[in-house]
Order: sequence, then C-alpha cells, then structure tokens
Amino acid sequence: MRVIVDNDFAGDPDGLFQLAHALRSPSADVRLIVGSHLHSPQDAEPDDGHQADKAAAKVRELLGVMGLAGRVPVVRGAEGCLAARTGAIRPRP
Repeated sequence: MRVIVDNDFAGDPDGLFQLAHALRSPSADVRLIVGSHLHSPQDAEPDDGHQADKAAAKVRELLGVMGLAGRVPVVRGAEGCLAARTGAIRPRP
C-alpha cells in the first residue's frame, strides 16, 4: 500500500525505528516523509523553532545510512500547531 509517513523524528527514536521498518516492509510503498514539530518539546531538545527542520534532517540521515538517499521525498512540516481550527499556517520561505 502507498504510505505517507509523518512524525516528529527529532524527538525520541521510536519514530525513526518505525520509519526504518516501513521502508523495509514489502507491503509498504513509502511515497513521502514529513518531518513535523514536537507536540511536547520537553521530550527533546529545547524548542528553537526549528524542530521540523531537525526532524527532516534526521530522516535524511537515516535514509543515507540505509542506502536510500534521494529515493523518497522528505519535506519539513509546520513548526507549530494550528492556532485555531479555522486558520492555516503560512509556510516559511
């Protein structure tokens, strides 16, 4: 099945283990990986406003170690939660 993986990969390592498993699973076709912000920053490094950037970097590092660099697109998600249910977050340039 086609899969999009979205996780806070810069937090604890469970997301990276899950991603490695999905990438090696014969039944999963990972099409996109999104590195998101941490919901609770106390679980990782202090929040410097770049958690999603760090998450995407960790995914790219994992893909390199697995010999899969450049095979699956990796994007940075939003650096924070929605302020309200009716508004979007404008992407950073």
